[in-house]
Amino acid sequence: MVSNVNHNSRPVNSFIFSVNKIKVEIKIRKAVREDCGSIMKLVHELALYERAPEQVTVSPEHFMESGFGEKPVWEAFVAEMGDEVVGFALYYIRYSTWK
Repeated sequence: MVSNVNHNSRPVNSFIFSVNKIKVEIKIRKAVREDCGSIMKLVHELALYERAPEQVTVSPEHFMESGFGEKPVWEAFVAEMGDEVVGFALYYIRYSTWK
């Protein structure tokens, strides 16, 4: 694993591994507003795979506002190969000691 900072001053962790003798580098970084389109594309691809595309009902605008507006309710990390987002991990905080 290599930690560095990319050209946009965002912290990046790079993982280099081989697949069938081909070197692959995956970069993991915190998602930014500009990643919302790529994340939503992956969400839609997963929904198609799960045969439930109608279950994705959030609009791109609402998704972006929910993550990067005044009161964000989710955060995410993205995985990149080259300049393409190929994966993500979205998380949100909910705290409760009892229902």
